[in-house]
Amino acid sequence: MTRLLKHLSAEPLCAIKGDVGSPLLHRESAWHRLKRFVDIGLRSEKTRTLVLHGCDGSGKTSLLRQLKSYAIQMYDNQMATVPDRPVEDGGSGFPSPPPHCKRKLHVVHASTTPRNHMAPVKKPTTTSLNGDGHTAEYLSSDGLFVDVVAAFQVEFGDVCRYNSWTTPARAVWDQVLDSYHVVQTNTSPVYIGRIIFLFVDGLNVYYHDRNILRDLFKAVHAKHNNVVHMIVTTAGPPASLLTVLKSLDLQHCNTVVALPSLNSAALTEILMDRLGPPAVDGVVIREDAVAFVGRLVELVGAGSVSIALAVCRRTLLQKYDALTQTYLAQGNNHSVKCDVVQVGDMVTSAKELFGGDVVTARWVLAALPRVPQLIVYAAVVECGGTHEGVYDARHVHAMYSRLVVDSLDDHLVRSSYDLFRRELDWMVANDLASWNGDVFTLFIPQDEAMSFFHGNLWKNDMGLQSTSKKHNTVRV
Repeated sequence: MTRLLKHLSAEPLCAIKGDVGSPLLHRESAWHRLKRFVDIGLRSEKTRTLVLHGCDGSGKTSLLRQLKSYAIQMYDNQMATVPDRPVEDGGSGFPSPPPHCKRKLHVVHASTTPRNHMAPVKKPTTTSLNGDGHTAEYLSSDGLFVDVVAAFQVEFGDVCRYNSWTTPARAVWDQVLDSYHVVQTNTSPVYIGRIIFLFVDGLNVYYHDRNILRDLFKAVHAKHNNVVHMIVTTAGPPASLLTVLKSLDLQHCNTVVALPSLNSAALTEILMDRLGPPAVDGVVIREDAVAFVGRLVELVGAGSVSIALAVCRRTLLQKYDALTQTYLAQGNNHSVKCDVVQVGDMVTSAKELFGGDVVTARWVLAALPRVPQLIVYAAVVECGGTHEGVYDARHVHAMYSRLVVDSLDDHLVRSSYDLFRRELDWMVANDLASWNGDVFTLFIPQDEAMSFFHGNLWKNDMGLQSTSKKHNTVRV
C-alpha cells in the first residue's frame, strides 16, 4: 500500500536515467522542449528564458523537479568533454579549459506559490496593507525577489546572506549572480563562473505588478559574472506575461511551452499506470471506477492530474482504513475478504475534496458511462416516473430497449430484462440507485436530470430523440 500511495502522489514514478521518454505520460512534447532548453543552456553563454504554462495540477512542478535531475546528469556526463564554443557561437575560440576550470552548475527551484505570498513580512516599514490583504513588501520592487533569494540561500549558503532588516532582496540577487565558485589548486585559488538554471515556479501573472515582472526579467538579462537561464511557470494566460516583456525587446523570451488540459482518456491512462495491479493489500480497484474519475476530473477539475490522483489516493486510504478496522475487530482474522473500490466510493471522495456544491448530481451523471446515462434518460425523460422519483423497472426497460435497439451491438440489443436489472444492480452497488421490489429510485432528482438532458448538448452528442416522437431516428 505504501508503494501505491507513493505512486498516487504528484511526483513522477522514476528518476531520469539517460535519454528516456517523458517522466509524465502525455507530457512528451513539453519534456522534449524542456530538455532541449537545458542542453542548449549548458553550452550557451547567452541568457535564455522560457515560460511553462498550464493550469494548476498539470504537472509543471513535477517536470521542473525532473528537469533538475536531468540538468545535473547532463552536466556530469558532458561538460568535462565538451570543447569550447567557436567565437561565432559566443565562445572564446580557445581550447577547452581543464575540467576543474569549467563553470560550476547550480539549479535553483524557487517557489512563488500564493502560500508564500501570504507569509509575514519582517520589515516593519513595509507591512501596510494594500486593500487586498497582501503586504506592501510583495507589491514593491523587491517583492518577487524575496522568494528567489530564499531559494538562493539554500543553494548558495556561503555567498548568500540575506537579512530582511538590513539588506534588500534585490541586492542579494546581484551578489549571488556576481559571485564566483572558488577552487583551490596547488598554486593558487581559481575563480570559476557559474551556470545557474533558475526555476521560478508558480508565477502569478495577475498578482504581481507589471513593474515587478519587468524587474525580474531585467535582472536575469543584466550583465553578471555568471550565466543565468530562467524558466518561469504560470497558470495564467502566457500572452499576458509576454505582453509585459515585449517592451524589454527580449526576443528569446517569447518561448512558451504549454501543458494543455488532459481529457478523460489521458487521465484514465495515467491513473491506471500509477495504480498498477488491480488488487493491492486486500483492496480491489475497479477499472470503471478509475475511468469515472478521469471523466469527472475532466469536467469539474480542468483535467488536473493532481486532482485525479488526490481523489484516488483519498479513496484508497479510506478503504484501507476501513479494511484494517474490520481486520482488527475480527481478531486478525485472515479470512476477512478484500474490499472493492467502486464508482460510489470515488464520488464520496470527490465530494469531500471539491465540496458537494461542486460535485453535484448533474456532474456525476455527466461522468457516468453511457449505459447508466441511457437508463437515467429512459427513466426521467421517456417514462417520467412519479413526483417522488420512483420508476417502474419493466417500463423503463422497455423504453431503454427502444433507445438502443437500432444503435448498439447485437448482444445489447437482445439484452433481456435480467441483464437490464444487472445494469441497475451495478448502479445500486455504486450508490446511484436503490431497489424497492420492482421499482427503483435514482441518485439524482427528476427535475435535475431533466434539466441536464434538456439544458445541454447531451442529446445531440448521443444522437437521441424522444422515442415517443421518432423511434427510427435513434442513434448512439
